[in-house]
Amino acid sequence: NFYASNYVQAVANANLVLESTPKSLDAWSIKIRSMENMNQHAQLTEELKHIIFEMDNSDDDNNKWDSSAQHVLVEAYKRAQSNSSAGNNNGDGENNFQPEMKNEAEYHLQQNWQVSSESANCYDEEDISEYYEILGVNRETTYLEEIQEIYQLKVRNMELELISDRFTDAERGEKLKLLQNSVIYVLSDQRAILREKDRTEGGSLLALAICLKDCATSALGAGNYDTAINGFTQAIKALPDPTFDPFLYATLHIKNAEVYLLMNQYNKCISHLDEALELDEQIPEAYLNKSRAYMALGNFGDAGQILDLGLKRNPMSEEIQKELSYTNEVMETIKALECLKTAGLHSELIKVTDKLGDNAKTNKYILLARASAFLSLNEIDEAIEVAVEINKIEPDNVEASVILAKGHYLLGDIETALIECQNALRIDDQSQGVNQLYGMIRNVAESILLVEKAMQNKLYKLACNLCTKTIHAAEPSLSDKSTPLYQKLYLARSEANFYACNYMQAIANADLVLEF
Repeated sequence: NFYASNYVQAVANANLVLESTPKSLDAWSIKIRSMENMNQHAQLTEELKHIIFEMDNSDDDNNKWDSSAQHVLVEAYKRAQSNSSAGNNNGDGENNFQPEMKNEAEYHLQQNWQVSSESANCYDEEDISEYYEILGVNRETTYLEEIQEIYQLKVRNMELELISDRFTDAERGEKLKLLQNSVIYVLSDQRAILREKDRTEGGSLLALAICLKDCATSALGAGNYDTAINGFTQAIKALPDPTFDPFLYATLHIKNAEVYLLMNQYNKCISHLDEALELDEQIPEAYLNKSRAYMALGNFGDAGQILDLGLKRNPMSEEIQKELSYTNEVMETIKALECLKTAGLHSELIKVTDKLGDNAKTNKYILLARASAFLSLNEIDEAIEVAVEINKIEPDNVEASVILAKGHYLLGDIETALIECQNALRIDDQSQGVNQLYGMIRNVAESILLVEKAMQNKLYKLACNLCTKTIHAAEPSLSDKSTPLYQKLYLARSEANFYACNYMQAIANADLVLEF
């Protein structure tokens, strides 16, 4: 009834629950929100006053309310009292408090208001008004301290409400993301107002930038990368110019770079780090992350040079020294692996990678060389396992998807192989090699389907011919006859020949499988 906006019925049903279970937080939550939406603030104030009085004066431990319920009711009482004194109980005031979006509105926000750095300022008046409504603040009279206080209060209320089993971790994450988006948009909108009020000193703008940074850091910790980027970007824009607070300005660029590094957007990461280093050439973190971005792009020479430069400017930095040692080890290892791969010494390549340290084993280029070697040795399960590890480091890695496609294909799992090929094409649809691989696997898949249909319809001679066609289509991958795909195709042709009474051919195909 609450979500259907039948607030009277919602209160009536909540009251029925509260008669038997007076401490039901769920029932109180629905009742409070329904009465707030009906602007019954005076009545709600009286009811909550008596409940809170009983809480504070009860000596019976068995009659105690838990702390989360106490907090929810006390905060609701404060709101009701405030709104009641403002005259909202007569229904002619504006109800600014919106503790929770309705399902439809929340879905709309999640679907259409995903924030990205490219659209950090691309919102219309309707969007920004909705965000003010979510926070429950008045656009005309808002002050920075008020936004901070309301945001922190709402986070606390939400955390208390989400203690119950009604919400999953995913739902909690979405609600937190929505709230973080709201405060960043509202703070960004307030920037113009603060600039007008504080043209000379810039104190309010500095406070605004710090508030945006804190909110973006919270979003980063929650894994909401788009929200974090928008927050750090808006904090940068809040500062009058880089010289106003060079350290904060550089820090914000470094934080943005950190998020882009986590998102595998390496060129954007490098761009922000260049901005930071222009202001302060002695930030170790900037050199470390810039080197890691270059390593991820395969620019090993640039990665080493950046660390050399960072060490010159920070000669006492143990972290840069350690990173430089690791980078040099990886560069030398990759050169050695390329030589082994070119010579076809796949077993030796795997032995070399087995001896590497744990850090080097997590480098995607070393892992790619290792996965390719396993695939060449027909150790398919091991190749797939390593390719999966690469995807954990970099989800949109074309080479890893190709190895997964080939691996599943050779195992006879054609459906999964096609999915991996499609994933590789999503990342790079211009790759000639990937397109050829996808075409071959798709042809084999279609031929296998036709064989199965012919067998079902007892068209055994046709099935024999289709099996031959399928083997011919798959032959580029069948140099090793011990693969499950080889066995699957030749067994299918053996079976088709058996039912077609071509017993000699059936035996010949069965013998090809039995050799291995």
